[in-house]
Amino acid sequence: EESPLSLTDLKAQRQSEIEERKQKEEEERLLEEQERERQERLLEERGISWGMGEDADEETDLSENPYAQITNEELYIDDPKKALRNWFEREGEELTFDLEKAEKGMFVAKVILPIDDGNGREIVVEMTGRSKKEAQVQCSLEACRVIDKMGLLRPA
Repeated sequence: EESPLSLTDLKAQRQSEIEERKQKEEEERLLEEQERERQERLLEERGISWGMGEDADEETDLSENPYAQITNEELYIDDPKKALRNWFEREGEELTFDLEKAEKGMFVAKVILPIDDGNGREIVVEMTGRSKKEAQVQCSLEACRVIDKMGLLRPA
């Protein structure tokens, strides 16, 4: 189908379309340039982050090891057997150790704590030592730690 426009009119129309496209591309390029400059200004205003975002922690205090902390160990570290006996008396129970002889002159002391582990099972603490007394002391110390971690050793 023939166009009603002359060849000169078609060339002029084509030229104006090309100019419009160039103008749109130039406008888009300017917008992208402005956006990039705006982003750069924002980065400069914030300063250098050195890999530390706003939510990053400052230096953590490493003077104390949080994993080594046991809340009230000073209350029972000197005499764990006495502390455990006192706790049993407060609970209305009697402290009894099950002592067994193990291999190579070792002894095993076992204590059943009158509390459950949350699943309805009783907590049993078992430790070894070179003598009966050492096994009882080690078992008492571990039992005190277990009770203390549950927050029951020194109830407020």
